[in-house]
Amino acid sequence: MPQFCSRCSRANPEEAIFCFFDGFMLHQQGHELGPLAVGSRRFPSPFIFPSGRVCSNFDELALACYQEWQLARSMLHEGYLESFLEGLGRSDLARLAKASAAFPDPDQGLDQFLAELPSSVLLPAKMRVDPTEVNLGILDSEQERSFELELENQGMRLLFGSVSTNEPWLLLGEEPGSAKRKRFHFTHDSRIHVRVLPQRLRASEKLTEGTLLIQSNVGEQVVRVRAEKHIQPFPHGPLAGAKTPRQIAELAQAKPKDVAPLFESGEVQRWYVANGWIYPVKIPAASGVACIQQFFEALAFSKPPKVSIDREEVALYGLPGEEKSFFLLVSTTEKKPVYAHATCSADWLVIDQPVYRTKSVRLKFSVLVPDRPGETWTTTVEVFANGKTYWCVPVTLTIEDRLAAHPGTSELSWTTLQAFYSNVRRRSVDRGRRMSLWWFFVVLTVLLLVGVMAVIFSSR
Repeated sequence: MPQFCSRCSRANPEEAIFCFFDGFMLHQQGHELGPLAVGSRRFPSPFIFPSGRVCSNFDELALACYQEWQLARSMLHEGYLESFLEGLGRSDLARLAKASAAFPDPDQGLDQFLAELPSSVLLPAKMRVDPTEVNLGILDSEQERSFELELENQGMRLLFGSVSTNEPWLLLGEEPGSAKRKRFHFTHDSRIHVRVLPQRLRASEKLTEGTLLIQSNVGEQVVRVRAEKHIQPFPHGPLAGAKTPRQIAELAQAKPKDVAPLFESGEVQRWYVANGWIYPVKIPAASGVACIQQFFEALAFSKPPKVSIDREEVALYGLPGEEKSFFLLVSTTEKKPVYAHATCSADWLVIDQPVYRTKSVRLKFSVLVPDRPGETWTTTVEVFANGKTYWCVPVTLTIEDRLAAHPGTSELSWTTLQAFYSNVRRRSVDRGRRMSLWWFFVVLTVLLLVGVMAVIFSSR
């Protein structure tokens, strides 16, 4: 007799399980309520693993893939699962198997395949993290510490994601190339090694708390890491006992000449590093009280003076083997110390030690002219000074030809004289003085007259 749907009240055949019109489950004798258990329906022919394991339905196939993960991953990649599903008439699952086999990560490809199988025997991935809080206590500034995070998968699917941190004193991994991020993927459990670098932890009177962020396909979790590092007072000298940068600045302001050697030698910078603090001065220490001015400006305790540079470009001329040098003067008109630092990427330009005066810095540069006559070399000198002032000074080196610079008397001609004068003029520019064309010919005329007179008198 026909069956009537309880939702739409339409008649359906006696053997129907679902309503032909709206798909609603029909209440009939001889049939269990609920959807068909596709996962437990037997295959026309079983799927057999190379290990001999027989899978008669989708449930058994899913369990076998989970328990023999490496073997299932290989069979998926080689196309055996795709061929089997095609033979079952499940072209939809066969296409899924082909796409999963082409996935960049083979483990995630297999997990993607298992997620779409018509089976519910595999529990979804579930992560347990141990520990969720770590208290390292008081850290020694020299001794490195470490601990491990244990990640456990309490489900039956692939668990994948990453552990990351933004703390400078925490690194992930045991290898020398430890990083701020570590990826993971596993089906059972995994361990993440965490290194603790006390020298990078900022010293403080309070407890420091860092975090490790675990992001995975099942959600996020945070592991809190607590540690304590006491401030080391400045050990000796006029800054002895200072515990904060402000105290250092106050003592430096009171006794600048006594404190300046500690800045110049780098002891203040090393004290910063020992306490895990970032030293505010980014360029090498100046000399004398100028290094105090550097520190004050970096902490915004002092307004920088307005500085200027005497040259915006440099042109050098020289013969191979000659030593050339030039100076750049950075100065101010205000009654404040000046500091300057120069850098250059060219290996043929040597930067000498700067000479500090009260209101100026003299930067010296030297060049040994290479044996490449006729070539012109260029580079750029970068100069950093007070108040983050910055200059780019182009430097040009013209390497002269020795024969052109010193013409022989037998080849004396108007063209040769012009070339000789041109070389003399170029070389005089480097020395800061220039001979005028008028005086050059006056001297040359006098010399010629003296030579003619000497020939006349010697012939008598």
